Amino acid sequence: MADVAWVQSAPSLIDASFWQAGGVRAATCAGWIKPGLEQVFSPNGDPWWRRHLRLGHHFEKVHAALLAVQPGFVVHALNLPLQGAGETLGEIDCLYGDSSGRVIHREVAVKYYLSRRDSQDACDWIGTGKVDRLDLKLQRMLSHQTQLSLLAEKLQRWPIDLPFPSEREVFITGAFFRNPSHHHWPACMADNAERGFWCTTAQFRENASPAAAWVILDKPWWLSPTHIARTPVTGLEAIAERIETTREPLLVASLDNRSPGSRGFVVPNDW
Repeated sequence: MADVAWVQSAPSLIDASFWQAGGVRAATCAGWIKPGLEQVFSPNGDPWWRRHLRLGHHFEKVHAALLAVQPGFVVHALNLPLQGAGETLGEIDCLYGDSSGRVIHREVAVKYYLSRRDSQDACDWIGTGKVDRLDLKLQRMLSHQTQLSLLAEKLQRWPIDLPFPSEREVFITGAFFRNPSHHHWPACMADNAERGFWCTTAQFRENASPAAAWVILDKPWWLSPTHIARTPVTGLEAIAERIETTREPLLVASLDNRSPGSRGFVVPNDW
């Protein structure tokens, strides 16, 4: 249940003041409880969907499992498509009622961004695929995703069988990774956001100790820091050789007596 524990304690990636300025609330799963969660896990303790879903969908599944067991909460809809005049307006991640009776529209996401320049500007923080960009994600969250319920109401397209939300909130978590040559974090970053390093293969070879123990964290396990203790240990050269072969960034973690140390991405030299 490491994924569940991580999502419960995961800090916000973005500072609450950023969302407040956009008229929405920053949210987490802090304080949520987890009775009965074994029902959504297979007998060996491994969620069956971990092996089949992309990281974002996996995160949504863990979040939905947590939401479903909160006392007094009512899950009205998950991944709710909203239709306009002959087209889909978009999809609401989560519509739920809390124990005080409020109906809430929540958008959820887990994101990992690397600095492409030494900058606080959100446009200079990108995903490992170099397509996803922090500023574009935040803009879409504020201008589109969190506005979907209001848009559907305005167009008289809100489903008549669902209550209309009185509040909108965002739960976006993940981590930021900075190159050792850089000194800034994004200006919008939450104070307690998770952070790590990224470096090229050449920088990794130059700065990491050849005798150090490392583990490679494949994407299904990015949400499970405790899995590090069960991951095969590898060395600097094995990591570098894999990157040179696959041409893909790898998330790695150093080990200290089988406990996780620093986490970071090692990327191809021409990334």
